[in-house]
This record gives sequence, structure tokens and C-alpha cells, in this order.
Amino acid sequence: YLFVFESRKEKTMKTLKMLVAASAAVVLTFVGMTASAATVNLTMNSWGDLATAVKNAAAGDTISVTPGTADTTYQATSTIKISKSLTIVSADNANRVKISNSSNKVLAFEISGSGTEVRFEKIDFSGSGVSTAANPARGMIYSSAGKLRLSYCTFNGCTVGINDVIGIESAGAVTASGDLLRMNDCTFRYCRAVNHCAGSLGRQTAAPQCAGAVASIAKNTIVRRCPFVDNKAEGF
Repeated sequence: YLFVFESRKEKTMKTLKMLVAASAAVVLTFVGMTASAATVNLTMNSWGDLATAVKNAAAGDTISVTPGTADTTYQATSTIKISKSLTIVSADNANRVKISNSSNKVLAFEISGSGTEVRFEKIDFSGSGVSTAANPARGMIYSSAGKLRLSYCTFNGCTVGINDVIGIESAGAVTASGDLLRMNDCTFRYCRAVNHCAGSLGRQTAAPQCAGAVASIAKNTIVRRCPFVDNKAEGF
């Protein structure tokens, strides 16, 4: 029989080599990891503050918004264009962010970019409810690509105006033609499409796709626990 004995020194050296190898593997693992998505805390005092936060955010970030002054409605002065995955959420449900386009009648958010996923949570949107041929109102959110998810949002009096069709689909509150439109626990009241077509929720497959509140030709449209109250499309 042949017996092989390792000295205590040899055993110690072997153990150290194993520990060094394991440590190197751990270091390589951390070096190869990408930075995780961040939460950006924003105190919003103007529409420009939100526009800047969206511009500077990295893909996958969450912008958690607190109004600079409680119960303030912020007027959209320009369209915020989003082409990366983002979440915009009110930091406190008791002090929600309120957004309106009644003063300037601009489209508030325009979402584009293949593979993007944009979420709005606990945001209150409102519009003018008034539109003329000379000064047509515009909807609040238009998504042409990717996935749009809305949770616990309200849309009140949002309007899309005369001859103001976005592409071939248009609605007072939300217009979507991307991969997914999903709305959970949102409320739509008194939204209007003036000189358009359909009613509260448009889900047509032929032009024109128009609605008082929501028009969707997204590949998938999911609506859960969303009341629609007195939304109208008037004439065409």
C-alpha cells in the first residue's frame, strides 16, 4: 500500500490558493455587473423641473416626484419626449402631482423608442375642456412604441381638438399604438374628442381610431378596474 501524507504547511498553502481563486471570482463577478436602476427624488416647482429630470435620468430609473407646493397644478408648457424606460410616480399619494395642459394646450408626454417601458403612477391629469379651430386642445399622453403602463392615475376633462389628429388615432387623454397599453385602477372623466369619433374607449382596427378618453391600436390593450364617466367624441 502507498500512503501519501500532506504536511500542515502544504494543506495551508492549498487552502490559501483556493481562497485567492474564490476571491478573484467574486471580484470578477462584481466588475461585470451593471449599475442597478436608481430612484431620482424630485421636488417639482415647475414643468421645466420634470422635463430636466426626464432628460437626465438613465434608462430604467424611477422619478419620484413631490410637488414643491401642496395642491399645485403644474401647467405643461412643452411636450416632454421620452425614448427610454422610465417610471414617473407621485412620492406621496396624499400629495399627488397634478398636471394640466389647459393654458398651452400642448401634448404633455410623447413616448417613442422600440423596447421602452414607461410607467405613470398616481398622477392626476386634467385639460381645458375647451377647443377651437384656431386653438385646438391636445391630449395628455401619446405612445407610438414600446409599452405604456398607467396605474392609479386620473384624467379629468382632457381634450383633443378640432382637426388635431395624431397620426390616424387620437383621444382626449391617452393615445397608444405601441406594443402594450395597460391601465390599472385609473379614472377617466369628462374627456373629449372634438370633431372626432367613437366614445369613451376606442379599440378599432381601421382608420380613424379616435375616442373621447382613450384610443388604442397597440398590439395588446389591457384595462382593469378603470371607470369611464361621461367621456365623449363629438362629431367628425
